Amino acid sequence: MFNWFRKKLPEPESKIVNPRIPKALPKKTSKLVGNVKYNSKLVGQLTSDMKKIMEGYAEILHILSNKDFSQIPQRLRQFTADLKAHIFREEIELYSYLEKIFASDEQTLENINKIKQEVDDIVEQIVNFMNHYEELDSDKSYIFKAEFEAVGEILNTRFSRKEEILYTMYTLYK
Repeated sequence: MFNWFRKKLPEPESKIVNPRIPKALPKKTSKLVGNVKYNSKLVGQLTSDMKKIMEGYAEILHILSNKDFSQIPQRLRQFTADLKAHIFREEIELYSYLEKIFASDEQTLENINKIKQEVDDIVEQIVNFMNHYEELDSDKSYIFKAEFEAVGEILNTRFSRKEEILYTMYTLYK
């Protein structure tokens, strides 16, 4: 059986060069950067999105433990939709803003882009995984559960990194 999350995933430590919050932020000119305006509520909204995604994840695990396989496809679709909406919001508001702010800081910009690429790769794998399990029965449930638990671990790790690095950078530069 194909294991979706045993594929080569980028290792955070190996890809990100000196992951840090820049000590010297670019000179502030205005809250409008390019076409993207700083949103003081964005980090709270993104954090709320992540909480909702992880609650959906926990709900799917609960449904699995109750062996109510008929509910899984609908819950997976909702989980995937919530994840895609979160990523879209990050793309439009967070990454666009950070890329403009740190355009002159090559190392920071490179780190931002690497984190973004890692997240994009992971989301693509998760969506493919979800599509693979559109129907679930007891025969597939053990494999699904093990792989779905890997989804949770990966999301938790990446969400923590984004909060620690990107959300902090965004919040510092208002």
